[in-house]
Amino acid sequence: MARETASFKQAAKPAQTLEWVLAAIAAIVVITILCFLVLEAVTKSGHQPDLRLQVVEVREVDGRFFVDVLVDNRGYGAAADVEVLGATGAQGQAVRALLDYAPPESGEIVTLGFVAPVQASELELRVGGYREP
Repeated sequence: MARETASFKQAAKPAQTLEWVLAAIAAIVVITILCFLVLEAVTKSGHQPDLRLQVVEVREVDGRFFVDVLVDNRGYGAAADVEVLGATGAQGQAVRALLDYAPPESGEIVTLGFVAPVQASELELRVGGYREP
């Protein structure tokens, strides 16, 4: 009987070692995920959007002129109802477009429509306003 107990203990030792190794790996994975989530929460929450505008393309369609504008949100905060204003100095045209939502660290394109020819170099772009979602 004593021999059977000793062989059972020897067989159980590798299994216990494997259980401890797997438990340690699982603990490391859980701690790593928790640290990542805390870091994300601390460094990227509560920030404002950083909206930048850039002309992508100017095109003519049936006598109208359309300007595609990239609304680039480089900030860690989202913006909703972004008003993009475009004006030309020479013709005195002023138009606006509304972007529903600009997620953090993303880019969206809006299109401004003009009735007279527009050149990208003459176009003045600005953000008229936005709200926090």
